[in-house]
This record gives sequence, C-alpha cells and structure tokens, in this order.
Amino acid sequence: MKQSVQAILERFGNTVTIENTDGTSVTVKAFLQPVTSKSVQSMRWEIQPGGEIPIGQYLYIGPAEQQFNSVDYLSMSGGEYIVRRWETIRVRDTDLFVWALCAKSGR
Repeated sequence: MKQSVQAILERFGNTVTIENTDGTSVTVKAFLQPVTSKSVQSMRWEIQPGGEIPIGQYLYIGPAEQQFNSVDYLSMSGGEYIVRRWETIRVRDTDLFVWALCAKSGR
C-alpha cells in the first residue's frame, strides 16, 4: 500500500518546498490544495460549530518520510503556507503519508 501512495504522489503530486525552522529546505512531490465545500451549509453566514474547517484552509498530503517536527512554511507555485496541524497516517504499523492542515502565510 505504501508503494501505491508513493507512486500516486510522484505521478500526480506538485512540487512543494518544505522550509524548516533551522533554515534548511527540502523539495517533495505532494498535494497542496484548498479545502472546498460546495454544500448548502458552506453558504451560511452564522458562526459554524467547532470541528468544521474554516474557509481559507489548505490540505497537504505528502510522503511519510518527510515529517513536520520543525517545519515553518510550505511553498508551491509562488504561494507560501504555514502548517497549523499535521499527523502521520499509519496503517498496519506502516507510515503511509503525512496529512497537514495549512493556511496562507502572512510572511
């Protein structure tokens, strides 16, 4: 399963640069796309209940080998994003990929 995830990222992923707090950076193939919702609920004007993803968030899915322990920013196609939350997705004791919720950087 891990090889399938890696093959999908390599074939369809975008080039994303990950900038660490120590000033080093690494480039990976990953998905970094806006979180969208086309449901009627996304058109409400009142305050949303906790647990919903606010507009302006971006989803990152990348290789499991690149952990986000000391990541400051991600960049792709001239845009910069800050990592708000991340997790490593595991199946049967194997790290498959890293999932992260990001927002546009104000830097």
